[in-house]
Amino acid sequence: MLDYLNRLGFKVNPARKRCPSLKEVWEFIEYWGLHRTQQGFTTDGAVVKVDSLALQETLGYTAKSPRWAVAYKYPAEIKETVVLEIEQSVGRTGVITPIAIMQPVQLAGTTVQRASLHNYDELLRKDVRVGDTVRVQKAAEIIPEVLEVNFEKRPASAQPETPPACCPVCGSQTVKVEGEVALRCSNVSGCGAQRRNRLEHWVSKQGMDIDHLGPALVNQLVEAKLVDSPADFYRLTVDDFMELERMGQKSADNAYQSIQGSKERPLYALINAMGIPHVGKETAILLAQRFHSIHRLSNATVEELTDIEGIGTKVADSIVGFFAEVENQNLIHELEQLGVKVESASAQEAFAEANPEHPFFGKSFVMTGTLPTLTRDEAESHIRRVGGKITGSVSKKTDFLLLGENPGSKYDKAMKLNIPILSEADFLSQLGR
Repeated sequence: MLDYLNRLGFKVNPARKRCPSLKEVWEFIEYWGLHRTQQGFTTDGAVVKVDSLALQETLGYTAKSPRWAVAYKYPAEIKETVVLEIEQSVGRTGVITPIAIMQPVQLAGTTVQRASLHNYDELLRKDVRVGDTVRVQKAAEIIPEVLEVNFEKRPASAQPETPPACCPVCGSQTVKVEGEVALRCSNVSGCGAQRRNRLEHWVSKQGMDIDHLGPALVNQLVEAKLVDSPADFYRLTVDDFMELERMGQKSADNAYQSIQGSKERPLYALINAMGIPHVGKETAILLAQRFHSIHRLSNATVEELTDIEGIGTKVADSIVGFFAEVENQNLIHELEQLGVKVESASAQEAFAEANPEHPFFGKSFVMTGTLPTLTRDEAESHIRRVGGKITGSVSKKTDFLLLGENPGSKYDKAMKLNIPILSEADFLSQLGR
Protein backbone atom coordinates (compact mmCIF):
# COMPACT_ATOMS: atom_id res chain seq x y z
CA MET A 1 0.00 0.00 0.00
CA LEU A 2 2.83 2.40 0.87
CA ASP A 3 4.59 1.59 -2.41
CA TYR A 4 1.34 2.22 -4.30
CA LEU A 5 0.78 5.57 -2.54
CA ASN A 6 4.36 6.50 -3.38
CA ARG A 7 3.76 5.75 -7.07
CA LEU A 8 0.67 7.96 -7.00
CA GLY A 9 2.85 10.85 -5.81
CA PHE A 10 2.00 10.97 -2.11
CA LYS A 11 4.80 11.75 0.34
CA VAL A 12 5.61 8.44 2.04
CA ASN A 13 8.35 7.85 4.60
CA PRO A 14 11.16 6.00 2.79
CA ALA A 15 12.50 4.67 6.11
CA ARG A 16 10.45 1.48 5.98
CA LYS A 17 11.12 -2.20 5.35
CA ARG A 18 9.19 -5.47 5.17
CA CYS A 19 10.86 -7.83 7.65
CA PRO A 20 10.10 -11.57 7.26
CA SER A 21 11.48 -12.43 10.75
CA LEU A 22 11.70 -10.93 14.24
CA LYS A 23 15.49 -10.96 13.85
CA GLU A 24 15.22 -8.59 10.88
CA VAL A 25 12.68 -6.45 12.79
CA TRP A 26 15.22 -5.99 15.58
CA GLU A 27 18.03 -5.26 13.11
CA PHE A 28 15.83 -2.53 11.55
CA ILE A 29 15.13 -1.02 14.98
CA GLU A 30 18.82 -1.03 15.90
CA TYR A 31 19.85 0.52 12.57
CA TRP A 32 17.41 3.41 12.88
CA GLY A 33 18.36 3.84 16.53
CA LEU A 34 21.74 4.98 15.20
CA HIS A 35 20.51 6.87 12.10
CA ARG A 36 17.13 8.38 13.07
CA THR A 37 18.61 11.82 13.80
CA GLN A 38 19.56 12.10 10.11
CA GLN A 39 15.91 12.05 8.99
CA GLY A 40 15.36 15.81 9.15
CA PHE A 41 12.48 15.45 11.61
CA THR A 42 12.25 14.37 15.24
CA THR A 43 11.48 10.73 16.02
CA ASP A 44 11.17 8.85 19.29
CA GLY A 45 10.54 5.28 18.16
CA ALA A 46 9.75 2.73 15.45
CA VAL A 47 6.39 1.09 14.71
CA VAL A 48 6.12 -2.61 13.88
CA LYS A 49 2.95 -3.66 12.01
CA VAL A 50 1.55 -6.95 10.78
CA ASP A 51 1.82 -6.65 6.98
CA SER A 52 -1.60 -8.08 6.10
CA LEU A 53 -4.84 -6.16 6.05
CA ALA A 54 -6.80 -9.40 6.45
CA LEU A 55 -4.81 -10.35 9.56
CA GLN A 56 -5.19 -6.83 10.90
CA GLU A 57 -8.95 -7.13 10.63
CA THR A 58 -8.89 -10.54 12.36
CA LEU A 59 -6.68 -9.34 15.20
CA GLY A 60 -8.75 -6.19 15.79
CA TYR A 61 -8.27 -3.66 18.57
CA THR A 62 -8.18 -3.36 22.34
CA ALA A 63 -9.71 -0.25 23.92
CA LYS A 64 -6.25 1.32 23.87
CA SER A 65 -4.55 0.24 20.65
CA PRO A 66 -4.57 -2.11 17.64
CA ARG A 67 -3.46 -5.69 18.33
CA TRP A 68 -1.57 -5.73 15.02
CA ALA A 69 0.89 -2.92 15.78
CA VAL A 70 3.36 -2.08 18.52
CA ALA A 71 5.64 0.93 19.08
CA TYR A 72 9.25 0.53 20.15
CA LYS A 73 10.44 3.64 22.01
CA TYR A 74 14.11 4.51 21.73
CA PRO A 75 15.98 5.63 24.85
CA ALA A 76 16.30 9.42 25.02
CA GLU A 77 19.48 10.81 23.47
CA ILE A 78 22.01 11.64 26.19
CA LYS A 79 24.99 13.94 25.78
CA GLU A 80 27.59 15.52 28.03
CA THR A 81 28.19 19.24 28.44
CA VAL A 82 29.70 21.60 31.03
CA VAL A 83 27.81 23.75 33.56
CA LEU A 84 28.98 27.36 33.13
CA GLU A 85 26.71 28.98 35.71
CA ILE A 86 23.80 28.23 38.02
CA GLU A 87 21.28 31.03 37.63
CA GLN A 88 18.56 31.84 40.16
CA SER A 89 15.14 32.51 38.61
CA VAL A 90 12.36 34.12 40.68
CA GLY A 91 8.78 33.25 39.68
CA ARG A 92 5.52 35.11 40.22
CA THR A 93 4.83 33.34 43.54
CA GLY A 94 8.36 34.01 44.78
CA VAL A 95 9.69 30.49 44.16
CA ILE A 96 13.43 30.60 43.45
CA THR A 97 14.41 28.00 40.85
CA PRO A 98 18.04 27.09 40.09
CA ILE A 99 18.74 27.01 36.34
CA ALA A 100 21.83 25.32 34.89
CA ILE A 101 23.43 27.45 32.15
CA MET A 102 25.54 25.07 30.04
CA GLN A 103 27.84 25.00 27.05
CA PRO A 104 25.48 24.67 24.03
CA VAL A 105 24.93 21.06 22.95
CA GLN A 106 22.87 19.58 20.09
CA LEU A 107 20.20 17.32 21.55
CA ALA A 108 17.20 15.72 19.79
CA GLY A 109 17.40 18.19 16.92
CA THR A 110 17.79 21.45 18.87
CA THR A 111 20.50 23.40 20.70
CA VAL A 112 20.22 23.06 24.48
CA GLN A 113 21.86 25.62 26.74
CA ARG A 114 19.54 25.89 29.78
CA ALA A 115 17.91 23.29 32.02
CA SER A 116 15.85 23.73 35.16
CA LEU A 117 17.20 22.01 38.28
CA HIS A 118 13.66 22.35 39.73
CA ASN A 119 14.54 23.18 43.37
CA TYR A 120 17.50 23.29 45.74
CA ASP A 121 16.74 19.91 47.27
CA GLU A 122 17.07 18.39 43.80
CA LEU A 123 20.20 20.40 43.03
CA LEU A 124 21.88 19.24 46.26
CA ARG A 125 20.76 15.64 45.71
CA LYS A 126 22.43 15.57 42.29
CA ASP A 127 25.30 17.72 43.63
CA VAL A 128 25.51 19.85 40.49
CA ARG A 129 28.29 22.45 40.60
CA VAL A 130 29.64 25.15 38.28
CA GLY A 131 32.38 23.56 36.17
CA ASP A 132 30.85 20.08 36.34
CA THR A 133 30.45 17.89 33.29
CA VAL A 134 26.83 16.71 33.29
CA ARG A 135 24.79 14.25 31.27
CA VAL A 136 21.67 15.85 29.78
CA GLN A 137 18.66 14.58 27.89
CA LYS A 138 15.29 15.87 26.74
CA ALA A 139 12.55 14.46 28.93
CA ALA A 140 9.78 13.19 26.62
CA GLU A 141 11.97 14.48 23.76
CA ILE A 142 10.99 18.05 24.72
CA ILE A 143 12.21 19.40 28.08
CA PRO A 144 15.97 19.65 28.75
CA GLU A 145 16.91 17.74 31.91
CA VAL A 146 20.17 17.28 33.83
CA LEU A 147 20.38 13.55 34.56
CA GLU A 148 23.57 13.32 36.60
CA VAL A 149 27.08 14.61 37.12
CA ASN A 150 30.08 12.82 35.63
CA PHE A 151 32.10 12.97 38.85
CA GLU A 152 35.21 11.61 37.15
CA LYS A 153 35.46 14.87 35.21
CA ARG A 154 34.77 17.21 38.16
CA PRO A 155 37.44 19.96 38.43
CA ALA A 156 39.17 20.36 41.79
CA SER A 157 37.98 23.96 41.99
CA ALA A 158 34.23 23.09 41.79
CA GLN A 159 32.45 24.38 44.90
CA PRO A 160 29.16 23.03 46.32
CA GLU A 161 26.05 25.17 45.73
CA THR A 162 24.25 26.58 48.76
CA PRO A 163 20.61 27.72 48.76
CA PRO A 164 20.50 31.53 48.74
CA ALA A 165 19.69 33.25 52.02
CA CYS A 166 18.50 36.33 50.09
CA CYS A 167 16.45 36.89 46.93
CA PRO A 168 18.80 37.45 43.96
CA VAL A 169 16.53 40.24 42.66
CA CYS A 170 15.39 42.30 45.65
CA GLY A 171 17.74 41.06 48.39
CA SER A 172 14.93 40.07 50.77
CA GLN A 173 15.26 37.06 53.04
CA THR A 174 14.30 33.70 51.58
CA VAL A 175 11.89 31.37 53.37
CA LYS A 176 10.88 27.73 53.11
CA VAL A 177 7.33 26.78 54.07
CA GLU A 178 7.07 23.61 56.13
CA GLY A 179 6.04 20.66 53.97
CA GLU A 180 7.21 22.32 50.72
CA VAL A 181 10.48 21.90 48.82
CA ALA A 182 10.26 25.38 47.26
CA LEU A 183 12.50 28.18 48.50
CA ARG A 184 10.72 31.55 48.21
CA CYS A 185 11.46 35.24 48.31
CA SER A 186 9.62 36.64 51.34
CA ASN A 187 9.02 40.07 49.73
CA VAL A 188 5.72 39.24 48.02
CA SER A 189 4.62 42.79 47.22
CA GLY A 190 7.96 44.53 46.72
CA CYS A 191 10.04 42.05 44.70
CA GLY A 192 10.43 43.33 41.13
CA ALA A 193 10.74 39.85 39.62
CA GLN A 194 7.54 38.64 41.28
CA ARG A 195 5.65 41.73 40.19
CA ARG A 196 6.81 41.46 36.59
CA ASN A 197 5.98 37.76 36.38
CA ARG A 198 2.54 38.38 37.90
CA LEU A 199 1.87 41.04 35.25
CA GLU A 200 2.91 38.61 32.49
CA HIS A 201 0.62 35.97 33.99
CA TRP A 202 -2.26 38.48 34.11
CA VAL A 203 -2.19 39.12 30.36
CA SER A 204 -1.43 35.48 29.38
CA LYS A 205 -3.93 32.97 27.98
CA GLN A 206 -4.05 31.35 31.42
CA GLY A 207 -5.04 34.74 32.85
CA MET A 208 -7.12 37.48 31.24
CA ASP A 209 -6.01 36.41 27.73
CA ILE A 210 -5.14 39.93 26.53
CA ASP A 211 -4.04 39.69 22.89
CA HIS A 212 -1.25 41.97 21.64
CA LEU A 213 0.33 42.21 25.12
CA GLY A 214 3.21 39.75 25.13
CA PRO A 215 6.09 39.62 27.65
CA ALA A 216 8.20 42.08 25.62
CA LEU A 217 5.47 44.75 25.61
CA VAL A 218 4.72 44.19 29.30
CA ASN A 219 8.42 44.70 29.99
CA GLN A 220 8.38 47.97 28.02
CA LEU A 221 5.39 49.20 30.02
CA VAL A 222 7.13 48.35 33.29
CA GLU A 223 10.39 50.01 32.20
CA ALA A 224 8.43 53.14 31.21
CA LYS A 225 6.81 53.10 34.68
CA LEU A 226 3.36 52.97 33.09
CA VAL A 227 2.36 49.69 34.76
CA ASP A 228 3.11 48.48 38.27
CA SER A 229 -0.01 46.44 39.11
CA PRO A 230 -2.68 44.65 37.02
CA ALA A 231 -5.08 47.55 37.60
CA ASP A 232 -2.67 49.87 35.74
CA PHE A 233 -3.34 48.03 32.48
CA TYR A 234 -6.89 49.41 32.57
CA ARG A 235 -5.65 52.99 33.06
CA LEU A 236 -3.56 52.95 29.88
CA THR A 237 -4.55 55.12 26.93
CA VAL A 238 -3.70 54.80 23.24
CA ASP A 239 -1.32 57.75 23.71
CA ASP A 240 0.53 55.84 26.45
CA PHE A 241 1.22 53.03 23.99
CA MET A 242 2.27 55.49 21.29
CA GLU A 243 5.06 56.74 23.58
CA LEU A 244 6.70 53.32 23.55
CA GLU A 245 9.55 52.53 21.18
CA ARG A 246 8.57 50.96 17.82
CA MET A 247 4.84 51.27 18.58
CA GLY A 248 2.66 52.44 15.69
CA GLN A 249 -0.93 53.67 15.71
CA LYS A 250 -2.47 50.35 14.71
CA SER A 251 -0.48 48.37 17.28
CA ALA A 252 -1.39 50.89 19.96
CA ASP A 253 -5.09 50.68 19.05
CA ASN A 254 -5.00 46.86 19.06
CA ALA A 255 -3.33 46.71 22.48
CA TYR A 256 -5.78 49.21 23.97
CA GLN A 257 -8.84 47.44 22.55
CA SER A 258 -7.59 44.05 23.78
CA ILE A 259 -7.31 45.43 27.31
CA GLN A 260 -10.81 46.90 27.16
CA GLY A 261 -12.21 43.60 25.86
CA SER A 262 -10.66 41.66 28.73
CA LYS A 263 -12.92 43.50 31.19
CA GLU A 264 -15.71 41.09 30.20
CA ARG A 265 -13.72 37.90 30.70
CA PRO A 266 -15.55 35.28 32.81
CA LEU A 267 -15.10 35.25 36.56
CA TYR A 268 -12.94 32.10 36.58
CA ALA A 269 -10.42 33.88 34.30
CA LEU A 270 -10.18 36.79 36.73
CA ILE A 271 -9.65 34.42 39.67
CA ASN A 272 -6.95 32.54 37.76
CA ALA A 273 -5.28 35.78 36.63
CA MET A 274 -4.85 36.94 40.23
CA GLY A 275 -2.17 34.30 40.67
CA ILE A 276 -3.31 32.78 43.95
CA PRO A 277 -0.72 30.15 44.95
CA HIS A 278 -1.93 26.58 44.25
CA VAL A 279 -4.95 27.85 42.26
CA GLY A 280 -4.98 26.99 38.55
CA LYS A 281 -7.68 27.09 35.90
CA GLU A 282 -9.68 24.07 37.12
CA THR A 283 -9.74 25.28 40.73
CA ALA A 284 -10.65 28.79 39.56
CA ILE A 285 -13.66 27.34 37.70
CA LEU A 286 -14.80 25.49 40.83
CA LEU A 287 -14.52 28.71 42.85
CA ALA A 288 -16.43 30.74 40.24
CA GLN A 289 -19.23 28.14 40.15
CA ARG A 290 -19.54 28.20 43.93
CA PHE A 291 -19.19 31.89 44.82
CA HIS A 292 -20.21 33.81 41.62
CA SER A 293 -18.32 36.89 42.89
CA ILE A 294 -14.74 37.83 43.67
CA HIS A 295 -16.05 39.65 46.76
CA ARG A 296 -17.79 36.55 48.14
CA LEU A 297 -14.73 34.47 47.36
CA SER A 298 -12.44 36.95 49.13
CA ASN A 299 -14.51 36.56 52.31
CA ALA A 300 -14.82 32.77 52.16
CA THR A 301 -13.66 30.70 55.13
CA VAL A 302 -11.45 27.61 55.05
CA GLU A 303 -14.50 25.52 55.96
CA GLU A 304 -16.54 26.90 53.04
CA LEU A 305 -13.68 26.30 50.63
CA THR A 306 -12.89 22.74 51.71
CA ASP A 307 -16.58 21.93 51.35
CA ILE A 308 -15.99 22.13 47.57
CA GLU A 309 -15.01 18.78 46.07
CA GLY A 310 -11.46 19.01 44.78
CA ILE A 311 -10.24 21.69 47.21
CA GLY A 312 -8.20 20.60 50.21
CA THR A 313 -6.91 22.41 53.28
CA LYS A 314 -3.63 23.50 51.66
CA VAL A 315 -5.39 25.25 48.76
CA ALA A 316 -8.06 26.70 51.06
CA ASP A 317 -5.42 28.15 53.39
CA SER A 318 -3.64 29.67 50.41
CA ILE A 319 -6.84 31.34 49.16
CA VAL A 320 -7.75 32.75 52.58
CA GLY A 321 -4.18 33.99 53.10
CA PHE A 322 -4.11 35.62 49.67
CA PHE A 323 -7.25 37.65 50.22
CA ALA A 324 -6.18 38.61 53.75
CA GLU A 325 -3.47 40.78 52.14
CA VAL A 326 -4.54 44.44 52.00
CA GLU A 327 -2.85 44.87 48.60
CA ASN A 328 -5.02 42.14 47.06
CA GLN A 329 -8.22 43.61 48.55
CA ASN A 330 -7.23 47.01 47.14
CA LEU A 331 -6.63 45.44 43.72
CA ILE A 332 -10.16 44.02 43.65
CA HIS A 333 -11.60 47.45 44.51
CA GLU A 334 -9.49 49.16 41.81
CA LEU A 335 -10.43 46.63 39.13
CA GLU A 336 -14.13 47.07 39.91
CA GLN A 337 -13.82 50.86 39.75
CA LEU A 338 -12.08 50.54 36.37
CA GLY A 339 -14.93 48.48 34.92
CA VAL A 340 -13.56 44.94 35.15
CA LYS A 341 -16.33 42.38 35.63
CA VAL A 342 -15.87 40.90 39.12
CA GLU A 343 -18.98 38.74 39.41
CA SER A 344 -21.47 36.60 37.55
CA ALA A 345 -25.14 36.68 38.48
CA SER A 346 -25.21 32.91 39.01
CA ALA A 347 -23.78 29.65 37.79
CA GLN A 348 -26.49 29.72 35.12
CA GLU A 349 -24.96 32.87 33.64
CA ALA A 350 -21.58 31.20 33.24
CA PHE A 351 -23.07 27.95 32.00
CA ALA A 352 -26.16 29.00 30.10
CA GLU A 353 -27.24 25.50 29.06
CA ALA A 354 -27.01 24.11 32.62
CA ASN A 355 -30.24 22.24 33.31
CA PRO A 356 -30.74 20.24 36.52
CA GLU A 357 -32.60 17.64 34.45
CA HIS A 358 -29.65 17.02 32.12
CA PRO A 359 -27.92 13.64 32.75
CA PHE A 360 -24.53 15.39 33.00
CA PHE A 361 -25.64 18.12 35.44
CA GLY A 362 -23.49 17.99 38.58
CA LYS A 363 -21.60 14.96 37.29
CA SER A 364 -17.83 14.58 37.56
CA PHE A 365 -15.84 13.81 34.37
CA VAL A 366 -12.30 12.61 33.80
CA MET A 367 -10.83 12.61 30.28
CA THR A 368 -8.09 10.37 28.90
CA GLY A 369 -6.60 9.90 25.45
CA THR A 370 -7.12 11.89 22.26
CA LEU A 371 -10.70 12.43 21.09
CA PRO A 372 -11.43 11.89 17.36
CA THR A 373 -12.87 15.34 16.59
CA LEU A 374 -13.03 17.43 19.79
CA THR A 375 -10.08 19.17 21.40
CA ARG A 376 -9.77 18.83 25.17
CA ASP A 377 -10.84 22.47 25.65
CA GLU A 378 -13.93 21.94 23.48
CA ALA A 379 -14.94 18.83 25.43
CA GLU A 380 -14.42 20.65 28.75
CA SER A 381 -16.52 23.56 27.48
CA HIS A 382 -19.40 21.20 26.55
CA ILE A 383 -19.27 19.57 30.00
CA ARG A 384 -19.30 22.87 31.86
CA ARG A 385 -22.11 24.34 29.75
CA VAL A 386 -24.46 21.60 30.92
CA GLY A 387 -23.34 21.94 34.55
CA GLY A 388 -20.78 19.11 34.69
CA LYS A 389 -17.38 19.19 36.38
CA ILE A 390 -13.91 18.14 35.23
CA THR A 391 -11.37 16.55 37.54
CA GLY A 392 -7.87 15.34 36.85
CA SER A 393 -7.88 11.87 38.39
CA VAL A 394 -10.20 8.89 38.60
CA SER A 395 -11.74 8.05 41.99
CA LYS A 396 -14.88 6.47 43.39
CA LYS A 397 -16.51 9.90 43.07
CA THR A 398 -15.95 10.01 39.28
CA ASP A 399 -19.23 9.69 37.37
CA PHE A 400 -17.92 9.32 33.79
CA LEU A 401 -14.66 8.66 31.96
CA LEU A 402 -14.56 10.29 28.51
CA LEU A 403 -12.36 7.94 26.49
CA GLY A 404 -10.19 8.86 23.50
CA GLU A 405 -7.48 7.08 21.54
CA ASN A 406 -4.26 6.01 23.30
CA PRO A 407 -5.63 6.39 26.84
CA GLY A 408 -3.40 6.20 29.89
CA SER A 409 -3.66 4.57 33.31
CA LYS A 410 -6.91 6.44 34.03
CA TYR A 411 -8.70 3.96 31.76
CA ASP A 412 -7.38 0.97 33.73
CA LYS A 413 -8.41 2.55 37.04
CA ALA A 414 -11.88 3.40 35.72
CA MET A 415 -12.33 -0.22 34.61
CA LYS A 416 -11.38 -1.47 38.09
CA LEU A 417 -13.82 0.91 39.74
CA ASN A 418 -16.61 0.18 37.21
CA ILE A 419 -16.83 3.86 36.22
CA PRO A 420 -19.16 4.36 33.20
CA ILE A 421 -17.04 4.94 30.08
CA LEU A 422 -18.19 7.20 27.24
CA SER A 423 -16.79 7.41 23.73
CA GLU A 424 -16.89 10.78 21.99
CA ALA A 425 -19.90 9.58 19.97
CA ASP A 426 -21.78 8.57 23.17
CA PHE A 427 -20.85 11.91 24.75
CA LEU A 428 -22.05 14.03 21.82
CA SER A 429 -25.24 11.98 21.53
CA GLN A 430 -26.09 12.74 25.17
CA LEU A 431 -25.48 16.42 24.43
CA GLY A 432 -27.87 16.21 21.47
CA ARG A 433 -25.16 17.13 18.96
